[in-house]
Amino acid sequence: MKNIGKFAKTSVMGGLLVVVPIALLVLVLADLFEMLIHMTESAAKEWPFEPYINRILVVVFTIAEFALLCFVTGLIVRTGWGDKIQKKLESIPAYTMIRNITQQLTGKTVKQFAPAQVDLYGSKSRVLGFIVEELPDNRFAVFIPSAPAVTVGQVHILPQECVERLDATLGATVNSITQWGVGTKELYK
Repeated sequence: MKNIGKFAKTSVMGGLLVVVPIALLVLVLADLFEMLIHMTESAAKEWPFEPYINRILVVVFTIAEFALLCFVTGLIVRTGWGDKIQKKLESIPAYTMIRNITQQLTGKTVKQFAPAQVDLYGSKSRVLGFIVEELPDNRFAVFIPSAPAVTVGQVHILPQECVERLDATLGATVNSITQWGVGTKELYK
């Protein structure tokens, strides 16, 4: 009975650590989108089209505004001033983690959170994990998540020969872990 309570507690906490950041991101993006629609709607009142066409145009212009905002932000990040801001943001641990995970999920190859097959105990048993950092002495800091709560787990420091990078995406690896191993064959194609 004790194990069921512990399992339930860690599952809820693991789910909370996934759901809350995603919910916050959705809320922020929804507010931004609503603000952009509001800005565009005030100008749309003067357009000489039918109301339903104006609504369609408002959505199209809102998407264009959002894309332009992302483009300008990307330009700023490439400047010296943007580089200084990014360095300050990187001092915040959560920012770096979210940035790396986002880059992995969008297909950009980064060294952190690279999917890996790990030999923890020197046996033929392997576990799925993520390379968090490559250490200067040819060892790796590897995060081994607990299934199905991928945000809960342990960090192990392992020699290079115990860690094998997988040619798989972060998303596919996370899906496999959160589904108790279903889909693992997709990681080895």
